Amino acid sequence: MPAKLQDTLPLARAYAVRELPGWWGKSLDVPPGKIGVAVDARGQARTWPKPGRHRVLSVSERLRGQGIGLRAGWVPAEPFEAAVQVPYLLSGEGRLVNLSLVARVRVSDPVAFFTRQVAPAGVLHHVTLSLNAEEAQAALSAVTTQYLADDLARGVPGEGLQAALVQRLRPFLATEGLAIQAAPVVFFWDPEKRASIEEKVLALEERLHNLQIEGKIAAAEAQERLEAFLREMEADGVKVQVTPLDASEAASPEEAQDVLAAVRALWQGKEVRHPLLKRLFEQNKESTLPAPRLSRWWWVPRTAFIVAAWTIALLVTRLIFWWRGNNSFWDSWDLLTPLWGFVLGVTLEGIKALYEKRERAEEANWQKYGYTRVDDLARQDRARADRLVREQSASMLRSLAEALNGWRSRVFRQGNTDLALRLKTLEKEAEHLAEDVLRSDFGRPPYVDPSLRIGKTTWDAMLDYDEALLVELHELLEYVRNLQSPDKATPSQEKALASLEQKLADFRLMFSRRSEALRPQQDGEK
Repeated sequence: MPAKLQDTLPLARAYAVRELPGWWGKSLDVPPGKIGVAVDARGQARTWPKPGRHRVLSVSERLRGQGIGLRAGWVPAEPFEAAVQVPYLLSGEGRLVNLSLVARVRVSDPVAFFTRQVAPAGVLHHVTLSLNAEEAQAALSAVTTQYLADDLARGVPGEGLQAALVQRLRPFLATEGLAIQAAPVVFFWDPEKRASIEEKVLALEERLHNLQIEGKIAAAEAQERLEAFLREMEADGVKVQVTPLDASEAASPEEAQDVLAAVRALWQGKEVRHPLLKRLFEQNKESTLPAPRLSRWWWVPRTAFIVAAWTIALLVTRLIFWWRGNNSFWDSWDLLTPLWGFVLGVTLEGIKALYEKRERAEEANWQKYGYTRVDDLARQDRARADRLVREQSASMLRSLAEALNGWRSRVFRQGNTDLALRLKTLEKEAEHLAEDVLRSDFGRPPYVDPSLRIGKTTWDAMLDYDEALLVELHELLEYVRNLQSPDKATPSQEKALASLEQKLADFRLMFSRRSEALRPQQDGEK
C-alpha cells in the first residue's frame, strides 16, 4: 500500500457484512500495520495478524445465517496514543479534580478492543476513553488523595505520580483490550475551568488547521505549537506534565505531533459531558434504548414477490407450450431461457435481500457497547431521567447520613457531646432531604413537561444543572468521609462541620431551583 494512502487510513475500522467485498461470500482486506478481526453474533471471533485479503464468510456459511450480526474490520498492530479522562477524583483536602492524560498504548486483546471500541463506532480515528466507573475513580483517588488539588494542578508531584497512575490504569484499560506503556502527558484541572481549557484547545486546533491549509505544518512546528499550548495552560493554573517516552531523550518533534493530536482528541472524541449522569444511564439497564427489531412478518413482502414471479413464469411457460403445441423446453428455449433466467435472478436477489435485511437489523446490537449519549437516552423518557437523578441524590444523601452517624458515634464516645448533637441535627437534615428529593413536586425540572419542546442547547443546559447537583453531593459525601478520623474532635473539625451545615443548606436550595435551571443567575448566586 502506498505510504500516502497508508497515512489516510483511520486508526481502526469496522464493516457490516454488506460493506465487505463479495456478492454472496465475503472477504476482508487488512491493510499493512493492522490486525484483522471478525466477530459474529454469538461472540465467536477470528483474527488475522497478517495483511492481505482473508475469507470471512463462505457462501454456505452465509446461507446458514452466520453472517447475521457479524462485524469484521481491523485494529492497529503498532502502539498509538490514546486520550484518557477520569472525572471527579478526590484530592487530599476533599476537592474534586479531573484527570486528563495521553497514554501510549497498544492493542493487547484485538477482539475486546474491536468489540467495545471499534464496532460501535464504525470508524475510529482516535481513541478517547472516559473512565467514570466508581471502581476506576476509587482506584485513582487512592493516589490523588495524597496531594492537594493545587499541587496536582501545578504538577508538583512529578513523574512519580505519573508512574503510579499508569499502574492504577492498567486493569481498567485491559478491559478495553489495551495495554498501557506510558503516560507522556498528564494534567489535573478544576471542572469549573473546563470552558476556559476548551477555548484554548479550540484556538490551538484552529491555528494548526490554518497551518495545514497553508502547507506549513511540520513536525518541528508541532513541537513549537505544543510548547505554546502548554505555556497557555500553565498561565491558566494548569500545569501539563510532558515526559518523553524515552526518559533519556528529549521529546522528538514527531512524538510531539502525536502527543498534540491526542491532547486535542481529549475534547474531540466520545461524548464525555455529564459523566455522572452517563454512569446512571449505563447502570440503569432499562433506560437503554431498545435495539430495533424486525416485525413478525418482515419476510412476507419479499417472499410474496418471489412466489408471484414464479407463478407468473409458470403460467407464461404453460402458455408458450400451448402456443407451440409441445411440452419440450428445448423446442422453446429461445423464449424460456430469458424468462427463467430473469426469474432465477429475481429469486437469488430476493433471497440475498432477505439475508441482508436480517443482517442490518442485527447491526444495531453493536450499539449497546458504545451508545452513551445521555441527551438522546434521556429524551426518550424524560420522567425516567428525572427519577434517576432523584434516586441517585437520595441514595447519596442516605450515605451521607450514615457517614455522619458513624462520626457522631465516635465523637460521642470521646465525650464531645456538643459536636455529637450538631452531627445528630445534620444527620436528620440529610435524611429529611433524602425524603424530599424523592418527591416529584420538589425541584421539578422543566423537561418533565411532555409538551415542552427542547432544543439541544437548552437540553444540555438542564442536564448541566442536574450534573452539577450530583457533583456537589458527590464532593460533599467524599469530604465527610475524608474528615472522619479516630482522633479526638478538634476545632478544625468543628469549623468543617459549620461548612457542612452551610453546604447542605445550599444543596437543598440548589435542588429546589431545578425548576429554574434556565433562569439567568444573579451576581452572588451559587
